[in-house]
Amino acid sequence: MRKIKKTKYSQIIKVETMKIRYALGLLICWLISSEVLIGQDNEGERLFSTCMACHTIGGGKGVGPDLKGIAELRSEEWIIKFVQNSTELIASGDADAVSIFEEFNKIPMPPQALSDDQVRSIIAYISSKGSEESEDKGDAPVEEISYTDKEIAEGAKLFSGELRLSNGGASCISCHNVQYDEFMSGGGLAMDLTESKTRITATGISAMITNPGFPVMREAYKNNKITEDEVYKLTAFLVNVDDNKEEHSGSDSSNTLLFSGLGGLFLVLLLLAMLNTRTKAKSVNQAIYDRQLSSK
Repeated sequence: MRKIKKTKYSQIIKVETMKIRYALGLLICWLISSEVLIGQDNEGERLFSTCMACHTIGGGKGVGPDLKGIAELRSEEWIIKFVQNSTELIASGDADAVSIFEEFNKIPMPPQALSDDQVRSIIAYISSKGSEESEDKGDAPVEEISYTDKEIAEGAKLFSGELRLSNGGASCISCHNVQYDEFMSGGGLAMDLTESKTRITATGISAMITNPGFPVMREAYKNNKITEDEVYKLTAFLVNVDDNKEEHSGSDSSNTLLFSGLGGLFLVLLLLAMLNTRTKAKSVNQAIYDRQLSSK
């Protein structure tokens, strides 16, 4: 009898132990899957921080479209293609891509060096945030801000490089040009910013400087972040440039550089011609003859 009881007791212990192990296994699997999901959500949130310069989730249109419900409006494959290279998709004649391009002032979304899985994590994050939002707010309100003359003037100096950016970043004029009489021609590597307020509003300008969406700009200022005060003053300058563009001559400063260069070339050629004429005033033979006479 004791042996039978002992056997039954052992079997009960084994069964309970298996149940405990099974429960622990399920718990571990749940914890691992939860950690993976949290990690994916965090990655989507981190990656979306760059998108915030142009997009909202349920906050209305900005520089780009409101992304609330984007997963229901477009296929995952289409979103991945558009994010990775919208210009290529527009060039292919895709109707939706062309429509977005036309609606948002023909400003293409810059290509993003993101993998398919990274774009999926952003879509997942947008979907999770979109479900938390209330009713659609429509277009984001345009906030009119009055900038002081001092802020505009300091913004102009920051743009041109007359004032160095606090963290050592390159001046805006290195890559951008504006129609502004006090400046010579700016760089041609990026878009002209004369009408930046018209295209993307003051809020968009500020967002674009604060959190650049363009890969080259993002890389340039990755370790040289523009301060909040500098962003405000640069925005003040660009808004002022757009508001008063008719007051500036609009002359192409690149022409000024061209004519200055031609003028300098003419002076150099004139100087060379004068030196050449002076040299030819006396023949080589005469110089030799004069030296021979002086040696006697």
